[in-house]
Amino acid sequence: IQGIKLSQENKQPEFAKVYETSLALWKEVGDKYWEAVTMWNLAWAYFDADRNDEALELHNQALLIFQSFIDRIGESAAFNGIGAIYKWGKNYESAKEYLENSLTIRKQLKRLKGEFSTLNALIAVYQGLNQSDKILESLNRMLVISQELKERNDERLTLNLLGFFYSLT
Repeated sequence: IQGIKLSQENKQPEFAKVYETSLALWKEVGDKYWEAVTMWNLAWAYFDADRNDEALELHNQALLIFQSFIDRIGESAAFNGIGAIYKWGKNYESAKEYLENSLTIRKQLKRLKGEFSTLNALIAVYQGLNQSDKILESLNRMLVISQELKERNDERLTLNLLGFFYSLT
């Protein structure tokens, strides 16, 4: 909880240190599942601090552990984290692979909010790959999800993005 609070206060060095300490303690007691959860959180702390190589390594380690526990939610979160790092590095092909893996799991689990979030991340990837058809498909699905969940802010965001998309085509 302390790490989350520091994260929200935008104190990267402090919250990274909290997660590093937590990770060492989970390793000490041999709890692999909580190691993975902590690695995932620490990876985001490193990503926020522009330590992307370390973040990528932690997300990959967490992914393997989540897969060994057959934790599909954790697996999709790790795929999403890896995809985000590749997206910000403009490695769009790799970003697409990982984000689409996350999307597949989120669809299977009917995690609509997660699906919306991943689709939103994929839009920039599809733009980088000049895949207009995939952008439009993603935006239309985002609109349906936001309406199903009655998330008016997400619906407004999606409608704005659709308007922008159509203004460019």
